[in-house]
Amino acid sequence: MKKIKLSIVILLILLLLNIPLAYSLEVSTHEAINKSIAEGSFNGFSLDTYLKNNLGFTDGKKESVNGQEIWMWVSDGGRYEDKPPWTIPYVRSVNHFHNPLKAWSNAGLYDVFIGMSPVVWAQDQSSATILNGGDWSWVKARENFYIALTGKDFNGNVVASTQQEREKYFAKTFRAVGQVMHLVQDASVPAHVRNDSHIWGEGYEEWVKKIMTKNPSLFESFISNPLFYDISILNETSNPLAPIPIAKRKKREKGSGLYFYYISFIARLKTPNFPRRNRF
Repeated sequence: MKKIKLSIVILLILLLLNIPLAYSLEVSTHEAINKSIAEGSFNGFSLDTYLKNNLGFTDGKKESVNGQEIWMWVSDGGRYEDKPPWTIPYVRSVNHFHNPLKAWSNAGLYDVFIGMSPVVWAQDQSSATILNGGDWSWVKARENFYIALTGKDFNGNVVASTQQEREKYFAKTFRAVGQVMHLVQDASVPAHVRNDSHIWGEGYEEWVKKIMTKNPSLFESFISNPLFYDISILNETSNPLAPIPIAKRKKREKGSGLYFYYISFIARLKTPNFPRRNRF
């Protein structure tokens, strides 16, 4: 009897390890989107130009920091928000769901798994541990950037006294930015604006990956012609759970979920072989 129970436990563990817990857009899709943004120019902003003119990186996006070009760190962030190195993949992903019809404090995932709203998670990862990849929030990105520039953390402690050490914090900065970008991208996925962990897969995400691999020019046209939000929302009253203005980028409480359902529905109508939504 004990052997049977042990076998069941082992089977359940193996099953959980093979289920992509609450995944969002496919990891490779996030990498590709981040790469395109890091290398391109959108709405008058170019990372390459900003790095050259504002931070003194002569080679811009291709500047090597801590052994890798900057655009690569941003791209890696797209992957690592779902699959951080040396951790169980997709554990962080439970914090990638936001119900726009609820208060931020309880707008996160609450079905098979439980997580925080990504609006809050993007700014408060104080609960993060080494088991789920650590703190790569926007707040941490800013502190990493400060350390890279000054060698000191926000408390005034010297934590990087050499150029090599400070370069590591530049790398962490760009990776963290990439991971926050991942959270914004997830808001475009219907399953991520409702209570749906979709552990067995989600048709929209699979469709996007299929477009990326089978029709890269069409995929690139999607990325190169994005819809931009009204920047006036950044001036709205802040929520203490996520006070930094970028949170308002994902705010739009009423109707956001319906909007993404609509986009998904239109995509099905206009695109041959678009898969049906999952069983939830």
